Amino acid sequence: KTGLVRLCFKQMQVQCASIFVLCQMEVYMTIKQLKTQLPNIKKLIGCTDFPKEKDKLLIQSFIRRSYSQEHPEWQHNQVLEFIGDSVLDSYFVRLLCSPEFKNYGSFNNSAQFISTKDEGELTKIKSEYVNGASLAKHIDNLKLAQYLILGGADENNNVRNKQATKEDLFEAIIGAVAADCNWDYPQLEKVCKTMLQMETVNNYLTVLVKEK
Repeated sequence: KTGLVRLCFKQMQVQCASIFVLCQMEVYMTIKQLKTQLPNIKKLIGCTDFPKEKDKLLIQSFIRRSYSQEHPEWQHNQVLEFIGDSVLDSYFVRLLCSPEFKNYGSFNNSAQFISTKDEGELTKIKSEYVNGASLAKHIDNLKLAQYLILGGADENNNVRNKQATKEDLFEAIIGAVAADCNWDYPQLEKVCKTMLQMETVNNYLTVLVKEK
């Protein structure tokens, strides 16, 4: 009887392990699954004309280092994050200096650039919107974190739902678009406007102008 109980217990352990593996397969996003979602992702980020032959670049923006370490054939998204961060800085500064928000900066009659704000104030205004929490919130609104490709350890530690991970993803997507379009500003502006939900940004900046 004791031997039979032990045998049954071992069989239950094997079955439980199999169920656990199946659950992981259902929860974890795979490259194959991500490929099927690319058309929808392109719509969400405002870049439906992202060339299909460069889909691997867009896929790379969703790949974390932990996955790349387990699958060396795939590059991770850290360099794309760096590029995207630079694009966001350039885009937002240009926005602050646009005619719509001339209070932040404009040319005077002698063709000199002037602003009612100093460098520190402009930096603070930019950081109030372009920061980790806000970028992560936009990723949540667009429901893009579900497409992240992570290694097993990161999945087990719920890295997908961390603010820093979502911030990195936002920047990496922008970086992928920049790398594809060779920094074509109209294309980058379109994607930034879409992902940043610019109606909200414009209202936000208008309030800041009035307050400051």
